[in-house]
Amino acid sequence: MKYMGTQTRNSQQPQLRPFFPQSHTPSSFFTASEAGHDESWYMDSGATSHVTGDASQMLNNSAYSGTQSLMVGNGQLLKIASTGSACIPSVHSKLSFHNTLCVPSIKKNLLSVST
Repeated sequence: MKYMGTQTRNSQQPQLRPFFPQSHTPSSFFTASEAGHDESWYMDSGATSHVTGDASQMLNNSAYSGTQSLMVGNGQLLKIASTGSACIPSVHSKLSFHNTLCVPSIKKNLLSVST
């Protein structure tokens, strides 16, 4: 997480607070350099959306006609192909995660979690 310092009148020490860009660009701070697609799902507190590169894991998949791209941790922009719900198998049932982005060039499946 990036931090931005601010100076207060009553203190000589700058106070740090999280810096969040005003951009609405979907983003993920998880980066990986492995080749191929991994079927596991990874929690990413920096991700603004759930993301998969595997369209076969998507339900109610709709082609994405918007102009935004997914920005990953190294600053690279990846093309969003579609949106929908991801279906993740578990021991007892399947879990569905709505508002999932399908980004074919991403190598890891990411679950957006808040901290």
